Amino acid sequence: MKNPLIILVILALGAGQAAAQTSEATLRKLLARVESLEAEVRQLRAEQAPAHPGSGKESVPFAESAVSAMDAPARETFPRLKLRGFGDVEYRWADGGENRNAFRLGGLDLFLTAQLSENLSVLSENVLEADDSEHFGFEVERLLLKYTPREYFNVVVGRYHTAIGYYNNAYHHGKWLQTAVGRPHILEFEDDGGLLPIHNVGVSVSGAIPSGRLGLRYVAEVGNGRNYEPGEEAVQNISDNNDFK
Repeated sequence: MKNPLIILVILALGAGQAAAQTSEATLRKLLARVESLEAEVRQLRAEQAPAHPGSGKESVPFAESAVSAMDAPARETFPRLKLRGFGDVEYRWADGGENRNAFRLGGLDLFLTAQLSENLSVLSENVLEADDSEHFGFEVERLLLKYTPREYFNVVVGRYHTAIGYYNNAYHHGKWLQTAVGRPHILEFEDDGGLLPIHNVGVSVSGAIPSGRLGLRYVAEVGNGRNYEPGEEAVQNISDNNDFK
């Protein structure tokens, strides 16, 4: 009877030879597959080659063009609509007299923008707030069409915040953004007895002035005049009771 150890060694050698033959067959299949893929890539490159050699346009390999398409940013689509808003709640403390300590509900500002195209957009700002008689009122603060083709030339048509002072535009609404507790008296709104035209209905043109680090800008506005009739809305939204602008 043969030694069992010798038989096991012979079986192991036979298994090793079979595995080597299998690996060699698999390797030949993989090489054939690689050659086939290289042939497909060469064919695709030939199909993407320019129709007129020497025209200056180089063909882009299929793999590179696919990667570039994946890395490229998504193309903007229009129109795009966004709705934002903010409000505030106050607490007022009275030190005597007829006034009482009380909470006070501030204005609710709904801010809507719609990008119609790359250079054309619409802005609408609507405020809902209560008055001293505890009744809520609604007012369209801004409603305008914006055309912004260049940094140096922008046109706005509609109802806008006038460019009288930095404060009027930067802190027009939203008391939590303001640097003061209340709005400066000189910049009070028209319906609160303010002297300046804080709002206007007309056309506003603005843009940057090439001035380096100075960062200069220009603004030119024309609109309806103020309405000084007692009890009437100061901002003339749909008509003008005088011939001046």
